[in-house]
Amino acid sequence: MIYIVLGMHKSGTTLISQILHHSGISMVDDVDETTSYDKGNQWERESTKAMNHQLLGSNGLFSLLAKPPAVRTADPVIRHQMSELISRYNSSGQDWGFKDPRSSLVYDEWSTVLPEHRIIAVYRRPEEVWNHYWNSSTRLRRRLTVFRHFVACWCEYNLQVIQSIQKAKAPWIVLSYSRLMHSDNEFRRLEAFVGRLCVTSADPR
Repeated sequence: MIYIVLGMHKSGTTLISQILHHSGISMVDDVDETTSYDKGNQWERESTKAMNHQLLGSNGLFSLLAKPPAVRTADPVIRHQMSELISRYNSSGQDWGFKDPRSSLVYDEWSTVLPEHRIIAVYRRPEEVWNHYWNSSTRLRRRLTVFRHFVACWCEYNLQVIQSIQKAKAPWIVLSYSRLMHSDNEFRRLEAFVGRLCVTSADPR
């Protein structure tokens, strides 16, 4: 089975990916677990993230500046590359998936080339997400500029996720980051959805 993790930046997609990977679902090609989240270990598959950048034209952009594509049909060359990636990972014969918040903006494109798969969406209250961005800069002007982009981005990402799961033919689950961190029931919901015992992570991102 293929698992696609959707959600806004800083909303818990890394936590979900890490849990899945530790539970036997391949979510990354190579990972250095001695590297922290803040040092760059975000449990993302680089090949699929690069594909998202191609779809969005967002390579090198600050994460909050990525916008949904104006044309919802991917270029045939990119579609072929997406299909080749999927075939390569499927050939391993094991459950796998990928996480990159930008997938929330281009899930429609992925859905046209993905075989049977499942969606795991995670959301987090805006004030909790904003704390990460507010604390990332000490300059007030920088914080205010980021805040302006953040409000629109949080709304856009979560709207895209809602629309994606409403239209999706694939099974899906929506998890609350806060409940996942503080409620055993939310973790059990995830286990039931993936059909296996899950291993918790020590890095709550």
